[in-house]
Amino acid sequence: MYDTLMQMGRWFGYRPGYRDLCKLYTTPELMQWYQHVAIADAELRAEFDLMEDAGKEPIEYGLKVQCHTGALAITAVNKMRAGTPMLLSYDGKLSETVSFIPKAIDDNFDATEWFINQCDDVRKPQKGTKGDRFGRYIWENIPGELVARYISKMQIHKDAATVVPLYLSQYIEKQVTRNELTDWTVVLVANGEGAPYAIGNYKDINLSERKRSSRQDKSPTKYAIGRLMNPPDEFLDLKNPDGLVPPGTKHRAEKLRTKRNKKFGMLVIYPIDHEDRQGRPIIGFGLSFPASDTADKVEYKVNKVFSEQTLGR
Repeated sequence: MYDTLMQMGRWFGYRPGYRDLCKLYTTPELMQWYQHVAIADAELRAEFDLMEDAGKEPIEYGLKVQCHTGALAITAVNKMRAGTPMLLSYDGKLSETVSFIPKAIDDNFDATEWFINQCDDVRKPQKGTKGDRFGRYIWENIPGELVARYISKMQIHKDAATVVPLYLSQYIEKQVTRNELTDWTVVLVANGEGAPYAIGNYKDINLSERKRSSRQDKSPTKYAIGRLMNPPDEFLDLKNPDGLVPPGTKHRAEKLRTKRNKKFGMLVIYPIDHEDRQGRPIIGFGLSFPASDTADKVEYKVNKVFSEQTLGR
């Protein structure tokens, strides 16, 4: 259960000056569980902040906690009380890859070269020369069907619970049938600090550098990083984002996604140089989705207020 894992986690936290004396032995499965609980906890904390921004109290604000698709429960049934299962969606969310499969590097690179060539067939990109767009190739109005097909080709480590290519591609395809996510801005980040590399027709791609997460061992089956996206890259498709939501605003990214037209999605591709690289770079990507009222769902456990606000009962 989430709450049991969080209680256990407290054994190893909040000990300034002690951390170098503590060693934790665990299993890959338990690490996956803690990763999921950490994501659900971060989402819930963000909900609390948004509730505060709205001047609401818990009794009048709809809260939700992401469910686990496998063995984990949020808490005991007798403690759940008014918690109700509900399916919620990718809408207004960012999905970014942070866990990669070393054996899939070549396949993912080939899929990305194929996709970039397909984008070139639709239209040629612009290369940014200043500001946040500097050193980025940008294709506009790329069909949602093509983006969905690309994502379906990518292989992501199973630990990446929020970035499942099958679910993401199906979500995009279904939204296209609803006249949403039909047009995408695609960005290829080419101004990293790593070595230059050629991708498709573009020979001047300076790779982005991302170090292996310090919390992960040297696993031959997984390469994990802390964060992929450079925050400004997510909103290169928006004109004057600072005017829409000023910098420093709490939960600025979430609020900016609500400003995006429902027809437009954002895909940012990062070719990554890394400490273990002997050949091709790792390909990471981030998908930024606009808010939607018609989106397909992911299971959460919600409180009574959220259920009433969403379902009208």
